[in-house]
Amino acid sequence: MNILEFGAIGDGVVDNTDTLQKALDRLKENGGELRVPSGVYVTGSLRLYSNTTLYLEAGATLAASGDRDKFPVITEEMVPGFVRGTRQGILFALDAENIAVRGEGTIDGRGYNWWRKGENDEKRPRTIQFINVKRVTIEGINIVNSPCWTVHPIHCDNVTIHNISITNP
Repeated sequence: MNILEFGAIGDGVVDNTDTLQKALDRLKENGGELRVPSGVYVTGSLRLYSNTTLYLEAGATLAASGDRDKFPVITEEMVPGFVRGTRQGILFALDAENIAVRGEGTIDGRGYNWWRKGENDEKRPRTIQFINVKRVTIEGINIVNSPCWTVHPIHCDNVTIHNISITNP
């Protein structure tokens, strides 16, 4: 599937969080690949589910929204024992398997919206944050300006990260 089929607008201005999440939710039942074509797609936290590949084509950018409400806080009810108050990552998965993020595109965390002097790092979203996920592949993508930790797998098994580029100040 292609995000344009769901009405995504890659102009760097329109918030596509709901549109992109609807596309990912459609893959929840049977899995599959969601393609992001060239353009700049503003988004908040997106939840990926089992058997899903997110493919960022060359020239495609997922750009983090500056709206903090678009990044829900991970609560202890969601993840028992997780009491840090961290916000969900730009790409987020929980209790899943067989997730891949691939391509030649970019995830721009727009960290400058979060890098405030004296602000606690725990209140910032990670760029890619997978918790309790089995069989993860992150390959070929570029990640820039992460608000906090760039790639953060927690309690994950069989994680492959290959040929990615990370550029942060």
